[in-house]
Amino acid sequence: MSLGEYMDNRCDYSGKNIGKYHLVKKLGNGHFGSVYLAQDLILNTDKAIKIMDVKNAEEALKSFNEAALPYKCNHDNIAKINDGILEVFESKPVFIVDMEYVSGGSIQSMIENDELSIIGSIMIMKGILFGLQHSHDQDILHRDIKPANILVSNGTPKLTDFGLAMTFDQDLNENDLWYILHMAPECSVESTPTVQMDIYAIGMTFFRMVNNIANLNNYVLLLKNGKKYLDEGKLVQNAKFMPYVPQKLIRVIRKACNCDPKKRFTSASEMRDALEKMTPNINWKKDNENHWYEIKDTDTYDIFILAKRSSFDVDIKHNGRRNTALCKKFSTYEEAEKYFYKHIAETTLL
Repeated sequence: MSLGEYMDNRCDYSGKNIGKYHLVKKLGNGHFGSVYLAQDLILNTDKAIKIMDVKNAEEALKSFNEAALPYKCNHDNIAKINDGILEVFESKPVFIVDMEYVSGGSIQSMIENDELSIIGSIMIMKGILFGLQHSHDQDILHRDIKPANILVSNGTPKLTDFGLAMTFDQDLNENDLWYILHMAPECSVESTPTVQMDIYAIGMTFFRMVNNIANLNNYVLLLKNGKKYLDEGKLVQNAKFMPYVPQKLIRVIRKACNCDPKKRFTSASEMRDALEKMTPNINWKKDNENHWYEIKDTDTYDIFILAKRSSFDVDIKHNGRRNTALCKKFSTYEEAEKYFYKHIAETTLL
């Protein structure tokens, strides 16, 4: 199913009306349709709606089933599905999925704008794992977990776009669609869907969050043997994490992305429990490449790399006072940078 011959997803239909909806702004393209911010003219409220072209009754039924699956997932960490409606647009049938409008941005946009901290990423992922476990408890495999499909509203992360979702009693086949960059290696050979397939995808998403990888295709192209590692499910095992990522977090992400599904977390709850055991300490945020900081209640933390006449100094301050035991001088910028990031990695979590 596609937007087809007249609802071209390359077009923007903002300003038009479809049934009771006024299309305010195009938000993006999902699988099988375009998503718009729309005003419900009857309820006078904002909605997110996905518009899908349907050519016959069979396609309409498939569209309805897509809306019905996530409708079962009533959870704070899953974007709510309100309704599925068959409508007519410019004398052609379309199917509309009426969804909760999440006003905050996506994780994809946060990565692109370098807005995610390590502790912030952990908090978001704990919420999404909570929602994903609920989805699995309802017998639903998402199959399309990626940064663009995680939205944040008033601090609450929400998993969205169940357009590729299926139930665990359905069989996989070679024609099934996946988000290929986050597809577990066994998806192309196994006939039975498993929880571990979503665990792999959420691990890949987490990997991108903590390493600030907006474009995974480009990342893979730049990595030696990157395409081979991606195809084999060994990308995360062979990739270097950013030096400020704590080792205990790296271990969790690598377990989620193990190429052997038996070595991954057995459930979203188990992965969430692993994150719950991590105690946040300093939520470092980047001001620029040579200055990271945290403001927590009445406490402030700063770490700098300062270029001096004959050295590169790493200055570490708490409430404006230098911690002389931790401040160090180095003869090269590279040495200073290594110590700078090591301190951040070691103090982010207790």
